[in-house]
Amino acid sequence: MGARIFVVHVQRTGGTSLRWALEATIGSAGVFPSQAELDARPDRRYEPAAEVLRRWPEVRDHRVLVGHYLAAVADRLPVPYRTATFLREPVARSVSIVRLRSRESGRAVADLLADEGFLSGHVVDLQTRIFGTVPAGDPERPQESPPADDATLERACARLETFDFVGWTDAYADSITRFDRTFGTTLRRHIRAENASVRDHVPDAEIAEVVGPLVTRDLELVRRVRGTAR
Repeated sequence: MGARIFVVHVQRTGGTSLRWALEATIGSAGVFPSQAELDARPDRRYEPAAEVLRRWPEVRDHRVLVGHYLAAVADRLPVPYRTATFLREPVARSVSIVRLRSRESGRAVADLLADEGFLSGHVVDLQTRIFGTVPAGDPERPQESPPADDATLERACARLETFDFVGWTDAYADSITRFDRTFGTTLRRHIRAENASVRDHVPDAEIAEVVGPLVTRDLELVRRVRGTAR
């Protein structure tokens, strides 16, 4: 497969499907952390980037590093990696994360939509914050990153211009073909859709009405990045 790859996994963009395709193609030993390693963690979530970096000498050898990390983590990695990510139309991504968290927590969608802490962490311009945040110290979790401003948006656009690969969730199959072409993988035959959210009585349109005004910079980010040839 060539050079190592750092995958910034933005939640609800198809990253779980990508992980499984990678493991099916190069083996679980080639992906860090593997799905089995995630399943063994108490919360089944990625280890914080700061912890991975602190214990780097103990991290097993791998070809792909993937996690819900700020893109700025790429600057801290002690060995060279190529970079990849998937982006998603921001309102659709936000609707999806609301439904996922409702399913996981048992909380009503309406309750989550009224929770400012949840919205600020998981919805408000999250994609802009992931690619535009420059941590003052150890990399924080994306959900803990500071609010985005116009400077964050500009940094996010500039960061994504440096990525070796940017895929699109709404064109997933075509994006996987481009991923294979970029990195010399054979993922296309292993794509599968997972993590579908269970619907409740709140229509998507009502969720979108709440989250839409919260992702204006994300909308601009996607518009600008999608307008460039990848």
